[in-house]
Amino acid sequence: MGRFFLLRRDFLIVAFLAIATFCVFWKVINCDFVYDDRQYILDNPIVRNGLSLRGIAWAFTSTYAFNWHPLTWLSHMLDCTLFGVRPGSHHLINLLFHIANSVLLFFLLLRMSDNAWRSGFVAALFALHPLHVESVAWVAERKDVLSTFLGLSTIWVYVRYAVRKNESSRSAYIWVIVLFALGLLSKPMLVTLPFVLLLLDYWPLRRFGSTSMSEGESEMEASNRIAGWQSLVVEKSPLFVLSALSCVITYLAQHKGGAVAGLQVFPFSIRLANAFISYVAYIWKMFVPKDLAVFYPHPGHDVEVWQVLGAFALLVLVTTLVFKARKSHPYLLVGWLWYLGTLVPVIGLVQVGMQSMADRYTYIPLIGLFMIIAWGIPDLLAWAPVESWRRSRVSAVESFPRLLILVVLAGTTLATMACIAHKQVRHWRNNVSLFRHALDVTRDNYLMENNLGFFLMEQGKLSEAERHFREALRINPRYGEAHVNLGNIFSARGKEKAAFQEYLKAVKANPRLSQALFNLGCMLERQGKIDSALDYYRRAADAAPGCAEYQVNVGRLLANAGRFDEACERFERAVEADPGSADAHYNLGCALVQQGKPQEAKAHFELALKMDPDNIYAHLNLGAILVDEQRINEGIAHYMQALKIKPDFAAAHHNLAIAYYFMGNYGMAWREIAECRKLGMTPNPDFIRALSEKAPEVPKVSLQD
Repeated sequence: MGRFFLLRRDFLIVAFLAIATFCVFWKVINCDFVYDDRQYILDNPIVRNGLSLRGIAWAFTSTYAFNWHPLTWLSHMLDCTLFGVRPGSHHLINLLFHIANSVLLFFLLLRMSDNAWRSGFVAALFALHPLHVESVAWVAERKDVLSTFLGLSTIWVYVRYAVRKNESSRSAYIWVIVLFALGLLSKPMLVTLPFVLLLLDYWPLRRFGSTSMSEGESEMEASNRIAGWQSLVVEKSPLFVLSALSCVITYLAQHKGGAVAGLQVFPFSIRLANAFISYVAYIWKMFVPKDLAVFYPHPGHDVEVWQVLGAFALLVLVTTLVFKARKSHPYLLVGWLWYLGTLVPVIGLVQVGMQSMADRYTYIPLIGLFMIIAWGIPDLLAWAPVESWRRSRVSAVESFPRLLILVVLAGTTLATMACIAHKQVRHWRNNVSLFRHALDVTRDNYLMENNLGFFLMEQGKLSEAERHFREALRINPRYGEAHVNLGNIFSARGKEKAAFQEYLKAVKANPRLSQALFNLGCMLERQGKIDSALDYYRRAADAAPGCAEYQVNVGRLLANAGRFDEACERFERAVEADPGSADAHYNLGCALVQQGKPQEAKAHFELALKMDPDNIYAHLNLGAILVDEQRINEGIAHYMQALKIKPDFAAAHHNLAIAYYFMGNYGMAWREIAECRKLGMTPNPDFIRALSEKAPEVPKVSLQD
């Protein structure tokens, strides 16, 4: 009977977590791809094309988007394989991971503490807190929900290993290592997990040199479980090695992409000051989740000294208090150090990006504070949990008022958080609503001004977009991306000189800003300044080697100059960057033809047509190769297809005439030559001479009465 009650209780808690979370977040299914979802999925052809051997290899070798998280890339590829690029399905997978994380967190805490209601409250806060909307509603943050799922799974297996440390469970430690490695392959923020396991060894697993035994535990089991802190650290040495490797790889990936800000941008003193303030700001937003934004600008040198000193004093005070209470209330120390420690990778000491803080960074760290709340408030009210009534000296009647207070507090808190989170989800429905909201709740947010202007520009609202770009530049005059976008506005209005000056300002602000370099190259090419254009195209391609378009433009100018070997190298880089680029395959095919490699060229023309069946020039070139191979009917089919797409395509008529010549159908050849001339193209004189020798052209005679 007791076991049945416990199972029913656990089932009700899990059902509440799943249903409540879905009801709060279900509107994410109606949200578009936002912010850098475009970079991750829509503009990433390797991910967009779904799972493939080439995609798997790319995921493990690429540092695209300044990160190395291959498992996250594979999950996005799988989504594209299953659902295409429908945003609702991608959002649904994020939501399902979030629900799974909430349920897993409940069972994990229940297993460690044997307290269902406190564990359930922690899981419910995790599931419904508004600060976690960003991790769920942002498809690009799949790395958050996926890595947390694997991180919690790692802890689950570790608890199984630690609680019953014997020969049969030692194999579980292998799974701890495997799951932890998979978690790091999803997001390197999990590097602090070995420290979290040490905290859990202290409480609630009580492995830190304790001599007490759990109820029902044998002396042998207790001796296996209990260990000194040195041996516990050594036990986790494989995990520390994985963490160190992940830190090195992540730093190199982000530094290579220019995402790591140098000390000249943010000196270490500024970073440390912002870290102190951010620690306190996250706690404030946990209790008062208002004015949440997708981007919080870094204050830089404008940070207030009193804020830094106040935040530092508060952190020191709380740390001192929880350390003093570690014996009587060990969850205080564990929860507080969980919060402080898991935020270290993203607190800004190594500055990645230009944000001061981010809601998504709280996805795992807040679990520590939630544990303090769930265990601390009942203890503060001197309340014994329902499961312990029979063992408590406090009668059920005396406990009822305290229990009622806790139920009301918990219910009110969860309902409030759920309502705020549900409202916050609505801001994520599209880019414009997301960025407008960010501007409403933050100050001097140049990035959001620029981003909002960009998407307004895409909608054709140039005047409104221009206002936002100018505001971004007022806040940060050296923000290159805003100069580029303002230049694009001028270019769209035909103000080429003004556009050119904005692109130059962008390059001056950021010499590796690839879009500005590319735009300058395009303008110089239109002006006939080919050497200068080539130089800017090269610089753009070097700044963004993964952009196929930039590589193609470099190769195209090299090919036009007769430098086919160099051109082929650039086109091959373009194909490697984007195997689905018809333009890259077509241009590589053309360069290979010029090198006398028609068979290799043919393969690329075929790939180009597979991706773009209406590419008339690919049809023309492929047809010519087939005719040269004496596969004349197949060549004619490609010429006819090109003419079906573009009936006035004179070159196709000319090549068709050559094909008919080789077939001995000279009358049809002359007819195609006539079409060429009608379209204003002068046929090849040598071919006309050869055709005339076989069958002289019959002049057209007009009939008169």
